[in-house]
Amino acid sequence: MHYSYEATVLNTHTVSSPLVVPMKLGSGIFYKADVVFEVGDGFSTAVVIWDRAKQILPTNPDGFYSGDGVVYPCPCYYNLDKEDNDIFLIAWNRGGVYNHDVNVMLSVRGLDEPDEFGIMKLMTETINRLIQLCRELI
Repeated sequence: MHYSYEATVLNTHTVSSPLVVPMKLGSGIFYKADVVFEVGDGFSTAVVIWDRAKQILPTNPDGFYSGDGVVYPCPCYYNLDKEDNDIFLIAWNRGGVYNHDVNVMLSVRGLDEPDEFGIMKLMTETINRLIQLCRELI
């Protein structure tokens, strides 16, 4: 499942009074987020993603995403079935004069969807084991 949220960060949103956008996700594994900053932002907008208790992205506690016309691919592993599936986009202005838009696209793998990375890793391990067995026989 893929989710997309757009938020307009006003120049009045400060670090002490940020914009908070609730993002309700379905069940599964939240494994990737793409944070998109518009051209002309000038690194004046800061973005973090939280659940109700802790910061999910970026993983460093004092970190935030900021940019100008860039897309940040942010891989993560967050089990929405064990944790809370209420995720929040928190954004604030870092001194910019104008309002700016930020897009956040989230990817959630449902429990019935295959884990491509896990399958590729298992195939690589199997091939390496077969090669090792062939070398032992020769």
